[in-house]
Amino acid sequence: MTSASILSPAKIATASSVTTFSKVLMPTTVNKNMKLKNDFIDKILRIRNESLNNPVFTLERYNQTIELINNAKLKSSARRNDQEISLLKTYDVLNLSNQDKLVKKIQGSEDTSIKYYVPINEVYDLFISECNECNIKRAKPKNSSKLVVRPIISNDFHSRGQVDLIDMQSSPDGKFKFILNYQDHFTKFCILRPLKSKTAAEVAYNLLDIFTTFGAPAILQSDNGREFVAKVIEELALIWKDLKIVHGKPRHPQSQGSVERSNQDTKQLLGTWIRENNSTKWAEGLRFVQFQKNSCFHRVLNNSPYAVLFGNQPKLGLSSTSLHPSIFNDITTEEELTNELGLLTNDALDVNSSASDSEEDELKIDEPNINDELKDNDQLNITEQNEKNDELLTNRAKRTNDIRETARQGQKRQADEFLRNTAKRHKLADLNVGDNVLIPVPDVDRGPTDARNVLAVVMEIKDDKYKLGVEQGIINGYYSFHQISKATGTSTILVENVDQGIKKSLREVVKLQSITGGQGMLKCSCKGGCTTNLITNCHLLPLSIDSDDINEESDSDIKVNDTELHRHFTRITNIVYLSIMLFVKRKLWTISSSIFLVIGIGILIVISNLFLMFKQRQNTIHMNNILSNLKLQMNQIENSSRIYKSFENDLQSIVTTVECVGPLYNQSCLYKNLYYTNRGFWALSLKETNLSLPGVRLEALATVDYRPNHRVFDTYEELHQFVRFSIDPIVLPGVTIHFNQRWHKNIGHALFDGLYPAYVALIRFAPKHLRIFRIFVGLDDANCNNCFSEDVYSRFAGGGFIKSNIIDMIMPNRWLLFEELILGSGMMCQRCIQSNYQLAGGVELDGSRLFRDRMYKQHGIIPIDIRKNHSAEKRDPKIPLNTYIIHNKRFTTEEQEEIQMAISEINNYTDKHINKSLDDIKKLPYPLINVFYLNYRNITAKTNVSNELIDNDFIAQLRVLRDMDIHITGPGTGQMYQTFLRDGSININLGGLNPYKKEKTPIAYPSFLEQYVTAGTPYIKGLYYPINKRRDGITRIELVKLIKQAAQLIMQGFSIPVKAKDNLAPDGQVFVEQCENDKEFCSLVTIRKSGYFWCNNMWTEDLVHERRQWAPGGIPIGDSNVSCSFNRTLLRLLREKYAIEYRPGRE
Repeated sequence: MTSASILSPAKIATASSVTTFSKVLMPTTVNKNMKLKNDFIDKILRIRNESLNNPVFTLERYNQTIELINNAKLKSSARRNDQEISLLKTYDVLNLSNQDKLVKKIQGSEDTSIKYYVPINEVYDLFISECNECNIKRAKPKNSSKLVVRPIISNDFHSRGQVDLIDMQSSPDGKFKFILNYQDHFTKFCILRPLKSKTAAEVAYNLLDIFTTFGAPAILQSDNGREFVAKVIEELALIWKDLKIVHGKPRHPQSQGSVERSNQDTKQLLGTWIRENNSTKWAEGLRFVQFQKNSCFHRVLNNSPYAVLFGNQPKLGLSSTSLHPSIFNDITTEEELTNELGLLTNDALDVNSSASDSEEDELKIDEPNINDELKDNDQLNITEQNEKNDELLTNRAKRTNDIRETARQGQKRQADEFLRNTAKRHKLADLNVGDNVLIPVPDVDRGPTDARNVLAVVMEIKDDKYKLGVEQGIINGYYSFHQISKATGTSTILVENVDQGIKKSLREVVKLQSITGGQGMLKCSCKGGCTTNLITNCHLLPLSIDSDDINEESDSDIKVNDTELHRHFTRITNIVYLSIMLFVKRKLWTISSSIFLVIGIGILIVISNLFLMFKQRQNTIHMNNILSNLKLQMNQIENSSRIYKSFENDLQSIVTTVECVGPLYNQSCLYKNLYYTNRGFWALSLKETNLSLPGVRLEALATVDYRPNHRVFDTYEELHQFVRFSIDPIVLPGVTIHFNQRWHKNIGHALFDGLYPAYVALIRFAPKHLRIFRIFVGLDDANCNNCFSEDVYSRFAGGGFIKSNIIDMIMPNRWLLFEELILGSGMMCQRCIQSNYQLAGGVELDGSRLFRDRMYKQHGIIPIDIRKNHSAEKRDPKIPLNTYIIHNKRFTTEEQEEIQMAISEINNYTDKHINKSLDDIKKLPYPLINVFYLNYRNITAKTNVSNELIDNDFIAQLRVLRDMDIHITGPGTGQMYQTFLRDGSININLGGLNPYKKEKTPIAYPSFLEQYVTAGTPYIKGLYYPINKRRDGITRIELVKLIKQAAQLIMQGFSIPVKAKDNLAPDGQVFVEQCENDKEFCSLVTIRKSGYFWCNNMWTEDLVHERRQWAPGGIPIGDSNVSCSFNRTLLRLLREKYAIEYRPGRE
């Protein structure tokens, strides 16, 4: 069966009449639509009555004809009558979807398409559905703007700020004509400011006042367009050099709707204030409207915006207390209040007022006389007061956190509600590739006479998003179901008709399909002659403006003046002539009348001349304005040309450049203007620069260098055209570090196999490491539901955290432009062996200390003790040293029992001597020590008892680490936390036995694994369980000896910094000397060459004990035997030098 086409009554009319119908039958409201439908049917019926030969069916005739044909088919040819024979020759009946349809039979060479008839009442709907002109003019469905596919949720104050302008030009307050509404997206706290104009400069000036009071958001968003926000941010940057903000997406209903609702509330509250105060000075009322709006209960936040921001409800002095107004109405000073009631000072009042929720709005007053109260105040114990204040601050911090958490949950509930309503009211359209859809065109992207929709075809469906195309090319980006609607009728645009080699923006498509040229913004209606730059591209003048153009404008203005002068003298002449004729006709001509007439004419001439002078003055001012505007435009164009030429000279705008530091096998590179799209970086350069791209390692254990893709352009103009018009990248300003992260669900690997090496790469380009930066990371698994590493990344950087996995998924084919991007940190991970067996950059670049200090600072932890020379600085012998034994999965049951006995022995000793005098404590055999057994899984935000704000588990663990003096654990990722210990601390590595889970077999040998972390942390001292006793397991006696030794070293004052080699275990020192004397071996294990994975993926204990790939004859791995070469004789000499017991064995 061929494709069906409709034989509708419209085919009876001529082509011109069909065109007329398509223009007239544009459905608007329901009532008008029904009227048009009825008129349409009436016209068809009139055509039918005028000619009986027209095949126009009423519903009765239509059903009757189908019944006659079906009955005729059941009869034999001989039994059919003439009417049945005629009907069977002309028509047939097909059953489509269990419904009989009347169709016209194909006769001879007629086209092969099947034509079917429909009842008159269905013709109009079919006609409208097949009308492309009607489709593209269709209004956007109601409530479609309220659809939310991916609601934006802010998690903290100043993560996103929204700014909008309320137009008050119809009722100005003097010079104020607009209202600036700035709202924090998380707290809904709004700030209102009156504006004289809506220029970017004035908006920026008022925002600056807000930002210097409350701080600035990371993202600034406005529905006035991206260009407007960019201009505002540019103005802010000129005023405040250190400020860095990015602009959000314009016309974004998922996030901008919040401030739109705030605008409505502001106008309603302002209207109420105006009526209640009988004043039109709304600029003065904005302060009270702002306070009232921020004080009102917000349903989503379950509190007021003021409380979410500050942690308590707003106060109006004594009016906010439970005191009766009669008590304080006549009181004006603090002294009067004190004398009258015997109150505490205002400072104490402020603290007490925030003590608890129940006391928040209640002022407690003691009844006794004033003298007793003042005497008690004088004798107040300062220590007790400080403790009380600390407790009050803790309660306030907890209450603030609880209020904000409730607000977060409220926003999440609202987002879920939005999504449910969207799914309920607008289910996902059943669209397939090849279906035609309608794309609503925003008003700013189309001309006033252009169609409201663009008809497009679905080219691709990816993750419930649609790639669309038109005949002119592919439309940029992907569209969600709520952004488009399915076109009715037969598809008129086919996939094969789309030019897939060209990509266009929606605005460009509208312009190509427009008869009038689309939205070009070719005319500027600014009263200031575009001097305010409110409209983008409003100065569309040719580059060849010169003095001739200005002279032509001046000449035209002079011609206007000549015309006015001619009209002026003509009017005077006519008045004089009419006056004389009037006097002559009425015979009033006398000497006195002549004098009167002359005086009158003279006065008239003077008045006329004054009027003419005024007009000339106006014309002169107008001409001067034109000249000044033209000169301003010329200066702007000249400045643009100079900027463009400077780009050509220094090539710093969009051309990729690179600077690298470090050895070739371990270098870090700073790229400027590096591009990214579809899982790959791109360098765009000019042929004349001869840019060479170095190889870098992007992740831990990488054995292959990575180089960005490279595209070379012959001229800067070609590059500029490509960047500006072909890819139109999203610019990410500032510094970004990139790395690929393995095992990021484990916090140890996330920190020291990803974040730390990337930060060391940043340190190489000091002082960029001291500033806020952005992280752009490729994760092995984009989902991290039960870990907190991603939150650590975001806080540590301070400038944002972006997953390349997510970017690739939600923004395919979209380009990013990084202003500064640092690549190359893979060879500095904790598992990357260095020749000195240290954590890379920990000593030579001070990377460990810088990493630790920034981690504490970015997580809001109070700074730790700084000890510059030795460990005994700032130590009180009477305060026990905090010692923590960290749980390790390698501890056997017997070892855990030995550990508990050691803890009891040390703590009993401390309890016995804790109350002795300082002199007696100094005479003890070893210092006081408190020992705790700790499992990090039990340290969560809920266990915090300090005054510090702790809102995740990692912050709680950092606080415990900060207070440690001695850190004890076995090998594994738990060892990596030692980097966060304070200066002058000691890390005790209890070691383990390899192979894991075969500790009690004869082949087991001691292993300390991450000892290079200790060697790379020069502000702590490392101790190790005796290497030759480790095979016997951890015993109480040896553990107590180590703890005592550590305490004595701390109080005696070991020197800071500690030499790296002194922080290594004996087998680690063997490795260092082996690497110093066996260069071939050292190169093999430190330079990760492709094909040598098992040789550089090593542990020093395997080498020292000649196991695995270092064993004589190697080790079978898979189908091959792996053996790594080294100077075995040298190794055995070194093993003997450090008295390491060797037991031959083989796994």
